Amino acid sequence: MHAGCLRFVVMPDHLHGVIVIRHGRSSPDGDPFVQRQFGMALKNSLATVIGAFKSTVTRRLKRMGMTGRVWQRNYYEHIIRNDHHLWAIRRYIITNPACWHDPRKRT
Repeated sequence: MHAGCLRFVVMPDHLHGVIVIRHGRSSPDGDPFVQRQFGMALKNSLATVIGAFKSTVTRRLKRMGMTGRVWQRNYYEHIIRNDHHLWAIRRYIITNPACWHDPRKRT
C-alpha cells in the first residue's frame, strides 16, 4: 500500500486533507475489495491510516503536557472520482482558513 497526502490545512478546531491510498496489488482472489467482519479494522484501509495518525498525534501532544480529549470520535470521508472534483476540493481546502472569521461559513 502507498498512502500520501495531496493537500491539507489545520484549522483551529479541525483539519481538512486529501489522502491518496494506492494498493500495489489486489487480494489473492483478484478482488481489490476484501470482505471483513463488522467492526474489524481492515489492514491498509483509510480507517487504519486515520487511526494511526490520530494515535501518533495524541501521544506527542500528551508528552508535551496536553490533557483531555484530542479528537472527535469519527471522521468524514469522501471519494474523489475525477480531476475536476479533486481541484474543487483542493481549492476549498486552500480557501477555508479565510472563512474562519465568519461562523456562517465554517466547515
